[in-house]
Amino acid sequence: MTVILILACLAIAGAELYMARGARQVAARLEKLEAIARLHDQRIRSMTAGGGGTAPPSDRRLATGTAQPGTPGTAQPDADPPHAAQPGSATPGTTAADADPPHTAQPGTASPGTTPVGSASLGAAETAAAETAAELARLTAETTRLRERLGGLEEARTSERRLYARVNGAVESLEQVVGELLRHNVGRLDEAVTRTLGAAPVELDADSATVRGVLCRAAPGSQDPLIRAYERCARDTGLWVRFRLPSAAEPWHARYYLAGKDPRELERDFLALLAGARSPAATGGETAFQGLLRTLGELPAGFAQIGPMVAARVPDALLCGVLTLAETRGFDAEALVGDPAAVAGRLRVLPAERLRDLTMWAPPNGSDPDPDLSAAPQP
Repeated sequence: MTVILILACLAIAGAELYMARGARQVAARLEKLEAIARLHDQRIRSMTAGGGGTAPPSDRRLATGTAQPGTPGTAQPDADPPHAAQPGSATPGTTAADADPPHTAQPGTASPGTTPVGSASLGAAETAAAETAAELARLTAETTRLRERLGGLEEARTSERRLYARVNGAVESLEQVVGELLRHNVGRLDEAVTRTLGAAPVELDADSATVRGVLCRAAPGSQDPLIRAYERCARDTGLWVRFRLPSAAEPWHARYYLAGKDPRELERDFLALLAGARSPAATGGETAFQGLLRTLGELPAGFAQIGPMVAARVPDALLCGVLTLAETRGFDAEALVGDPAAVAGRLRVLPAERLRDLTMWAPPNGSDPDPDLSAAPQP
């Protein structure tokens, strides 16, 4: 069941991350394409406003090489100067009509050696116009292609939004299923704890026996060292973690369901560990038990419960006790997560053989130094 819940949570987180990343990528690509399309539109408008498709009439006239009489800017052929009077060729009184008339230019003719004016500039203009038209056509085609691609991306984004909506609905449904499974599983585990604590020894086997545990750190900081010490102590005592349920409420705490040993046998084992708590550890179980108590003693406040064993850290003391089977059934550690002093008060009324004051393991002022894990005792 734990594996199913973990896989479901991973699937939910993975789907949400994938959809968020895909939406960001599509939005970025759409912004780039829109910027390119706007740039192409501006270039097309500027090139269209500049014109340059046909040559002016004056250039057409220059290209034909003809000139209209009296038109400004046209080349006129040089006229022959009038014949000068030679001695003896004319007598006084000769009129202008008797002299040779000057040569006049005929329309459509030009003097030898002259060339058509403006033909080179016309060719350059036509070339520039052709290049402009080709560039305009290319830009128009590119803009059309980009707009088609932009439309495709818009459709993809719309499809992705619909997919995200479906995934979101599926995630919500999965969360509901996970919540129902969790409540069902916790309910069955609580029933198993009740049966374990109320059953006769002959009615239980090691695998079906289940006890409850609670771990609380009633101070800011990392709970990882405390979790490692707690789970190692449970494991070396002969238990395995059947289910762990962290709570989102403050202060940080987690509920444990531990299986693997009959509660009466577990009570005897913890009484033996408690009796030797002030002696050097000789076995793996003693090392893990003392390691949990020392780690708890480094905190300003908190407590730990493993079945009948309860240890509490308050600013002025570090206490550890072992409850009877009846006391274990009536002890609700989760109701006291915000008040480690109340847990310590419950321990102080235990008989001397079931209680140890281990305050000498804790810092004198209740400080919270960083635990030196490398110096922790090894089995």
